[in-house]
Amino acid sequence: MVPADGAGDAGCDPCQAFNPTMNPTYLTAGVHRFSSVRIPSGVVVMLDTSGTAASSATLDLQVSGEVVIDGTIDLSGGLGSASSLNIGSTTEGRAGTGGLTGAPRTAPAGPGCAFTAGAGGTGGLGAFSSVGTCMPGSSTACIAMPFVFAAPFARGGGGGVFTGLRAYGSGGGGPAGGGPGALEAVPPSTAAMGAIDCMGVLGGGGTAPGRGGSAGSELYDGEDGNTGVSQCPGASGVPAAFLGGGGGGSIGAAAAADLAVATTFQPGSGGGGGSADYAFRPGAGGTSGGGGGGGALRITSTTSITVSGSLLANGGAGGNAFVGTDMAGGCSPQPGAAGGGGSGGVIFLRAPQITTTSTARLSAVGGLGRLASPFATGGRSGAGGLGRIRLSVPSAGCALGGTFAPPLASACAPSSVAGSTFVAPYPG
Repeated sequence: MVPADGAGDAGCDPCQAFNPTMNPTYLTAGVHRFSSVRIPSGVVVMLDTSGTAASSATLDLQVSGEVVIDGTIDLSGGLGSASSLNIGSTTEGRAGTGGLTGAPRTAPAGPGCAFTAGAGGTGGLGAFSSVGTCMPGSSTACIAMPFVFAAPFARGGGGGVFTGLRAYGSGGGGPAGGGPGALEAVPPSTAAMGAIDCMGVLGGGGTAPGRGGSAGSELYDGEDGNTGVSQCPGASGVPAAFLGGGGGGSIGAAAAADLAVATTFQPGSGGGGGSADYAFRPGAGGTSGGGGGGGALRITSTTSITVSGSLLANGGAGGNAFVGTDMAGGCSPQPGAAGGGGSGGVIFLRAPQITTTSTARLSAVGGLGRLASPFATGGRSGAGGLGRIRLSVPSAGCALGGTFAPPLASACAPSSVAGSTFVAPYPG
């Protein structure tokens, strides 16, 4: 029997060779045992996200023979999407949605409404985001006018919102998801007219609004989003609209302390969705969703692994800020805020012989944060934090070329330097 962590003899009795020819080819999440693996150039293997099949965002290939990858295995997180207007309207639109964790896809857009929330991404193993005391907005139907609401919880990238009032995007899911965009306190001028707030909207692992997920290390932390205002104040002393960009996701402190991937074979975290407060200001607007976290890929062979193609577990980029209009356009529609990037995931290769050629690419980096609207002083989002790569291979059986991100510290020599690929002797 193969141990749960993929170590030891990847026995295979009975099992078959995996030689996909269809592009893309989908595998369900979890453990797969093969006699050999050969992915040809031009073929991309991804996780099946139908139903709940990709809920773990992990792919563990345990192979008794050789592994040859000339194509691609892509467990990158999906992109967050931007908010958009309904045709011919400046007060109705669609909220941005979150990217899936471990699959390069984006949650579907909901209906065009005056008040709506974007769907959060799915996938992953860590904590869900939290809506706290806020009313959860619907991502599938138009909702009645509330004074304050939040996008529903997410396990991948957080969703954004479309609103003419005060609303929070959802935090990113995962062990250290990015926080939703932060907003300034309800101004006394709008409170006097009935505006209220809620509390406790957090990213996975408890990340506060506007903050990137924390790993206790700048190398792996998600970046913070920032808060600002649009150009047009409201009447009766109401300040210009507040806009908050989502924080970037992180692998979290436990994973950052386990570069050997001994106990934390798990995907990354999603970025937070953007937030906005347009209550008693002119117009309406929308915010964008966060990117999903990179997935977790492990390949174990008892003979050899050769990579000339790509192994990817990158975080998805957040959605761009809704640009809106400036003072001359009356801020109708209003500018929005961007979604945070998802963190990188993990790639783990173990074999007595590992070769990566000059064309190989192994990457587990965080997704990009996005800029604020040019018509606002804030609403920029944070990038996702760095992921991990681990190799278990004897120096005599090791030949490493191509590109690695995190980078190699000392080629095939054992290395445990933070921010670089972890290399240890086989079986490790």
